[in-house]
Amino acid sequence: MYLILSTFPTLCTDVCHEFTGIGGLNYILLGLGAFVDAYLCDDLNDRPFQRRKARNHDESKPEYRVFAIGNMITLQIMQTYIGDTYTKYAASAIAAV
Repeated sequence: MYLILSTFPTLCTDVCHEFTGIGGLNYILLGLGAFVDAYLCDDLNDRPFQRRKARNHDESKPEYRVFAIGNMITLQIMQTYIGDTYTKYAASAIAAV
């Protein structure tokens, strides 16, 4: 998250050639995306958990959460972002992350 928030102003001003005031409006999209993501991930995470919990007599275990799917989605998005950011040195950048 820090990587995205710290490189976003540079992306907007240097790469997209936007003024600082206009580039700051892009944070609205980040906030909207985080809100939608939180809503969708909560639903996707909670449904399977509640089903597994009900099948096991309301016993709650951390293993009932869909950890692997969320972890892989996050890693794929992060690697794509790093590869797009450091195009010439993409392999080294992804290896470093």
